[in-house]
Amino acid sequence: MSNFSMYKNTAAGVAKLRFIESCSKSPVIEDPYSHHFVLGTSIIRLLGHYLNKAICDRLSPGLFDGIIARTKIIDETVLDAVNEGATQYVILGAGYDTRGHRLDLPSNVKVFEVDQPDIQKFKVGTLSKVDVPNKTNVNYVSVNFNTQSLETELLKAEGFDPKKKTVVTLEGVSYYIPRESVANTIKKIAPIVGSGSTFFLSYADKNCVDNPNLVCSSDNKRGVRSIKRLMWAVRRIGEPWINFFQKDELPSFFKSNGFTLASDVSLHDLHAKYFCNGREISSENLLFWERFAIAKK
Repeated sequence: MSNFSMYKNTAAGVAKLRFIESCSKSPVIEDPYSHHFVLGTSIIRLLGHYLNKAICDRLSPGLFDGIIARTKIIDETVLDAVNEGATQYVILGAGYDTRGHRLDLPSNVKVFEVDQPDIQKFKVGTLSKVDVPNKTNVNYVSVNFNTQSLETELLKAEGFDPKKKTVVTLEGVSYYIPRESVANTIKKIAPIVGSGSTFFLSYADKNCVDNPNLVCSSDNKRGVRSIKRLMWAVRRIGEPWINFFQKDELPSFFKSNGFTLASDVSLHDLHAKYFCNGREISSENLLFWERFAIAKK
């Protein structure tokens, strides 16, 4: 079974990075609701974006920029899919993501957040005290992945239509669950979304294990150590990375599960596009351990 809530500790950490980026005077992404899921917001605001990012870069060069780039490309993917006619957005393992509220989605787009009951209880309780937009269009689909099936619970969700063009995102989860679970999830989604639907998958490059030098720039002298430290850190908090993909595996992987790969990029391809006008990433901090795949049905 796919247990998307395995990453709940790191989800809080990612929310913190989104909050730090939102403190920038020229943010690459903005998440005005992330601070509701972050501890120590007063200190973060006091230090400001520059010092907070400097601390992150010191501890793990390139990690911060990678997470922000991932957020940005998903935002773009969702909005592009909506512009192409998608009227449903399914967030698998939604965690503390607030895309259903912070993106300017049309009123005809329904959002379905799928996650474990305990995660959703905390999130719903937190956001119930906050004035966020688009509340009526965000639907929570609680799934106990040990006893319930993803497709059954989605089909039971009020307003979900398996014939409609849909955008589905699985962000920052695939490396915490077995490959078979990732494949099973995509395969179960394919029959219950309409033609032209989009599936976004972020995944860890297998070179993180096989050849870490290939997932950081040659100028990033601490890159290999950063990768190893990151994998050590998530293992220490009980959320180890257990699943990796090689880039050349993705076309056949998606094809066998009902989708066709459209693009597969990393921060190496995106940094010049997203980080400019004074926000350029130094080659000494460039790390691209995670890849971002977009597939179409």
